Amino acid sequence: MEAQLGPQTVNNIVAAFGRLPESRRPHAFCHVEASLLLNRGAKLSEVQDILGHTSPEAPKKVYAHYTVSPLREAFDGYSQTVDELAAEVAEAG
Repeated sequence: MEAQLGPQTVNNIVAAFGRLPESRRPHAFCHVEASLLLNRGAKLSEVQDILGHTSPEAPKKVYAHYTVSPLREAFDGYSQTVDELAAEVAEAG
């Protein structure tokens, strides 16, 4: 039966033997990868599952470093024009 190394164990090994600065440790790469995934359109819930977090709060607070481009695309994709909003209000009323 094979033993699996957890993320903290790998991080400790790299820190001890590699003498790497904090920005080069495995956990730092998780931050970068999560940010890249989010900026390329991955959903927060997908990144949460990939990273193994049970709550979406950790990925949102720690990894959600969006660039302006995906935020602009999301805003443009889900927003309505004033005319669209007026038509929707007229239909509802």
